[in-house]
Amino acid sequence: TEEAVSVCPCSEGYYRNTNDTNNSDEPDDGCTGKPSCVQNLIVSAKGMTFIELQWTKPLDTGGRTDLYYTIQYRDSASVDSKSVTVESQMNTVRANISGLEPASDYLIDVISENGVTDQFDESALCRVMITNTTGDSPPGPPSLVLVADVYIVWQPPSSPNGVITGYDVSIYRRDDVQNANDLSFGATTVLYEFSDEDVPGGGGEPLVRVRAKNSAGEGEWSAEVSLYEAVAPSTTGPDGGSTPDGVSSVDLIIAVVVTLVAATLLSVLVTSLVCCLLLQRMAFFKKGSSINVETQEYELK
Repeated sequence: TEEAVSVCPCSEGYYRNTNDTNNSDEPDDGCTGKPSCVQNLIVSAKGMTFIELQWTKPLDTGGRTDLYYTIQYRDSASVDSKSVTVESQMNTVRANISGLEPASDYLIDVISENGVTDQFDESALCRVMITNTTGDSPPGPPSLVLVADVYIVWQPPSSPNGVITGYDVSIYRRDDVQNANDLSFGATTVLYEFSDEDVPGGGGEPLVRVRAKNSAGEGEWSAEVSLYEAVAPSTTGPDGGSTPDGVSSVDLIIAVVVTLVAATLLSVLVTSLVCCLLLQRMAFFKKGSSINVETQEYELK
């Protein structure tokens, strides 16, 4: 009679790969486990929008040679994540992540996996919180520049790409930028009272433009605005200010300042909300998540 093949059952916490039709384990193969977390995880900035991850293979591979890694990453302000699979049997593994937003915070998970990890309720996950992803990049142009009476008013860029450190205001005649009168201001200044002495001599139309600066350098110039015709006075109000189309320059400036304050408050509110979401996510892992997390934090330079 044909002798039946005996199969040794696996102890708890060990499995055979029976799900992969192309690379499944034989019934008499040894039982294997899941890998441990990767070692020596390092993050390096390689450009304005991408980073390099480097790590050493897990100390414990689970007794298998089909080791691979899943990288999951997301902006800390988003709930949607992206993933990349890295297959490597090298002792030192490198992987690049591109398409990141400059000067943003990212949450990155590196998960060690092999042919039997899908049979476990938990995975060996190493988490890295990246702040200031690739360092600052130059800011975008100020989102609003206008002239009201004798005031030049501007609004911070919608894309600061870091912390704004100051502004440059350039006053010049059309077709004569080389002889511009360039003025520099601190990060908190968003209004300048100019005079005729600020306007270079010449016969061209006087214009003004503004740019922001951060630690990465000078950003783009705003669109140029006519120094005397951007808000043309038509009448004089009771307060003595000029009133283009029935609106005084003082009212216009107040409206701009109120807009700036509202934008700042909204930014603070959004930041607080993001922090709350991150704290909730951290609490989830502390209170009984089935994922084992090892966290390291890096600030990229």
